[in-house]
Amino acid sequence: MSSPEVAIRMQLSRQVAHWTAAVDRLKNLDDLASPAAWNNLERYLGLSIRQHLTVVVEKLKRQADLLRAALYAASSRRELEGVRRLLLAFRQRYLRAETTLDFFADAINTRTNVTIGGLLKACDSLAHRSMASILDQLGKPTPMVLT
Repeated sequence: MSSPEVAIRMQLSRQVAHWTAAVDRLKNLDDLASPAAWNNLERYLGLSIRQHLTVVVEKLKRQADLLRAALYAASSRRELEGVRRLLLAFRQRYLRAETTLDFFADAINTRTNVTIGGLLKACDSLAHRSMASILDQLGKPTPMVLT
């Protein structure tokens, strides 16, 4: 490998290491919100959100593993350029996943105050029931609600 290719590989290696480490930091959903905030969600809603966010992070982790494997397998400048494109696409997917996690973290953390948490829990229940009454008649599933 020529000197420019070595430099490109080193730079890509640093970036891949950075972004894959960032994915690892997203794994612990308890870092998003306190246990009290999670407990102020309706049980079905908390489980559904946790499952959804876990799938988001696991998918991102698999993509990070593929990116790492592509870097390891790359041996030419052209292949390294392909890894660079994969890295740029991965960064965009990571930022979308992080935005999703941040949205839910904010929504859940508003429930740390017992009074506000209780009111929002009641709103969740009312919103879910009002949608279910119509959607059940149409044979459609009722989505989870987080007010």
